[in-house]
Amino acid sequence: MSVGLRFTNGTVTVNLSDLTRGIFVEHRPGNEPSGADTEMDVYIVRLTGDRAANLTTVHDLNKLFEQARERKGKPFLARVFIERDLGDGTWWRSEVREGQILLTDTIDRLGRSPQLEIVVSRMNFWEGAEIQIPLSNGNGANNTSGLTVYPIDDGQSGKDNWVDISGANVTGDLEAPIRFELTNTYNNSNRTETVFLSLNRNSSPATFAHILEGENSNAGGSILPGSPDYASYSNGRYRELPVFTNQYTYQMYWELSGDFLGKAAGNDFHVLARLASSPENDTWAKLFLSIEGLTTIYESTPVLLSTFARLQELGSLRVPPYLWKLGETIAPLRLYITFWRSGGGVNQAIDYLQLCPLDGYRKISHVGYNIGYNARLVDNQIEDMAYVAWGAGAYGYQVIYGDKIYLQPGVNQRLYIVATGSAMPVRTSSVKIWYRPRRRSL
Repeated sequence: MSVGLRFTNGTVTVNLSDLTRGIFVEHRPGNEPSGADTEMDVYIVRLTGDRAANLTTVHDLNKLFEQARERKGKPFLARVFIERDLGDGTWWRSEVREGQILLTDTIDRLGRSPQLEIVVSRMNFWEGAEIQIPLSNGNGANNTSGLTVYPIDDGQSGKDNWVDISGANVTGDLEAPIRFELTNTYNNSNRTETVFLSLNRNSSPATFAHILEGENSNAGGSILPGSPDYASYSNGRYRELPVFTNQYTYQMYWELSGDFLGKAAGNDFHVLARLASSPENDTWAKLFLSIEGLTTIYESTPVLLSTFARLQELGSLRVPPYLWKLGETIAPLRLYITFWRSGGGVNQAIDYLQLCPLDGYRKISHVGYNIGYNARLVDNQIEDMAYVAWGAGAYGYQVIYGDKIYLQPGVNQRLYIVATGSAMPVRTSSVKIWYRPRRRSL
């Protein structure tokens, strides 16, 4: 098969290798540094139409290049792509940032097919066609119809707030962003609220224990309720402890074993805390990493807790903060949490902590309506667009925090998904993921 070259904005396509408009003669790659955002290429094409057709081809190309330039200040305009087929019928695309046509022959010369040199500045990668990724967890293997996830992960069958992605299903040689879709399948008038995404590819994705249950902590307070309530709390229970006035009064901790620290591998983690009761006003929280409660080696920035949220963000920390490439077993550490307020005198109940690896982290919140039953959140990180599809159509009122989730080719990885709202232990969502494989060169 012959190689292919075309330019398109999704509406207008100029094919320069179809023998009707033109013949693709030669490609001269640029020599920009590998870390540059763009690449400069030169494509040599001989036009094969009559004079009127050739003029149309040149005019269409110029209009596409002008649109690519204008889009820099108007991101709502459609992107312009150069697309290549190396002869196997598979087209790869790269976004055009600038383009210019250099005529080596006059376009109106009789008896000649004019030759063009097309200089293109494009993004420094090529993308293939969008592919859906099979997902797996305790609710299914290699699922593409929509895999069920819960906001919690407490060891009960199917109560998983993650999906596994096999490295064999992510091809290419560059990291690639995803199109993430979450449907609220919890049939309740209380809508799904904020959605957190966290990617683990460097901290033993298949075995890292990312949940620290409140009732499994050491010291301080009381474990409640007497009989497990799995519909209300992760693993059925929580720990309640008094709130003091001194932020340095250690209250409860989790023993992080050497095996746990080895699997964490010195990664950075963002900590989410689900509280079993809403905090009182003026309640603060802080995390400490300590050697046996005697030597503090890390303390987080104090966080003022929101009185309207049961799920709180407590900041980020490295685990362990040292010796992550030691090559032998690391001695255990303690992760402490403390709550305080100026007046003290109240109790605070904690259901669990979740350690979210920062190989990728994204928070999706909403202005106004949250996500109703059977509504679909679409976070299209490939096209830089997020919206909720519900009822009459799509509503774009999402606020995004954090970077895109980039999947690495050939690596087994796990995406944690926390969709907040009432009744988190029984709330369900359905998840699908797509990506476009990326290559530096073709």
